[in-house]
Amino acid sequence: MRIIASFIIMAVLPFIVTNEETHQPNLTPDKEYCNSRYLFCATYPDTLLPIQLVPDNSDGIILKSKDEKVVVTIAGSRSVLNRDTWDLYDDFVSEWMVDNENGRIIYEIIEKGYYKVSFIDGDHQYYQRLFHQGNKYLIYQIVAPKNMSGRIDQIRKHLDISFEI
Repeated sequence: MRIIASFIIMAVLPFIVTNEETHQPNLTPDKEYCNSRYLFCATYPDTLLPIQLVPDNSDGIILKSKDEKVVVTIAGSRSVLNRDTWDLYDDFVSEWMVDNENGRIIYEIIEKGYYKVSFIDGDHQYYQRLFHQGNKYLIYQIVAPKNMSGRIDQIRKHLDISFEI
């Protein structure tokens, strides 16, 4: 009798247990935003970021999740002070640390043409990346509640930035 019960459980169990992968949205990058002023394009998954807003100055784009808890900001700017990437990073960190005494940096990478930084501030986790090219730079930032920080990695894997359109 136990053998029959075990057989029935083994035969039925695969149909009862749900497969988490079937609930994941298709994350293929399928939307593109191009900026002719700063000569960049951003390709992003609109399945994760279905809300798109373009600021009045057209310097970039703001992307939001359906529940508006995850926000991605991508913008170009001009460097008027002829500062290098390390100076730009130092400026960002010193300003951020003054405003956020309880925040902490998780990791940072600083190279000649870019920097990457991930940090926590209160209830949110951030990922920020700056590309520095001559007198122009492009910065993007992803913000998510700490309990949804995995969404930052999902977006980073599917967000593509290209230059010189």
